[in-house]
Amino acid sequence: TALRSSLDNIIKHLTNRDESSNGLIGLKNLGNTCFMNSALQCLSNSTALTKYFLTELYQKELNPKTNHQVVESYSELLTVIWASPPQYQYHAISPMNFRGVFCGYAQQFSGYSQHDSQEFLIYLLDKIHDDLNRIVDKPYIAINEDGENDPNVCWERYKKRDDSIIVDLFQGQLKNKLKCDVCGHVNSNYDTFMMLPLPIPQETKKLSVVYINKDNV
Repeated sequence: TALRSSLDNIIKHLTNRDESSNGLIGLKNLGNTCFMNSALQCLSNSTALTKYFLTELYQKELNPKTNHQVVESYSELLTVIWASPPQYQYHAISPMNFRGVFCGYAQQFSGYSQHDSQEFLIYLLDKIHDDLNRIVDKPYIAINEDGENDPNVCWERYKKRDDSIIVDLFQGQLKNKLKCDVCGHVNSNYDTFMMLPLPIPQETKKLSVVYINKDNV
């Protein structure tokens, strides 16, 4: 079809913005939904994930035990953003349909109040992961109470229950080390993370203060 041909051409040049204006579409604010729009724009410009959806690879990995409405709605939104005709580039579209579907899953984001963009992104990525988890029947895996020093062992153990495009692109491991002050035993393990909050350093200023005792003036 014409749409498939257009998408194939867009995918070919997705990483080279100088060759195309595709993807340069804004999202209209539906009240105080700037928190959602900013997160969606970031994900839309995550090249590997967008290619995964535009090439429809995601359809081969839909988990049969979950509801796929959020994933399908997100895929439709990406198609509009990246495959709209040239006359619609540099314009803004309404993400109303996606928002309606997503809020049906995460009702705390319904209404028109401000929310945290990171919290929205976590919920969205978690839902995409659940819908695309390659592990249909999760096995029981016992926790190693003595800890595990090999990151590869921990990672493979984690992927026996959770394995998706979201894990491939957005997740990693942090080493967690606990040492007993009494016996000196060290317990090491690796925790999976998807986001690392980084505080913005505040500019420091030095201010000289001279104290004068009024009784000695």
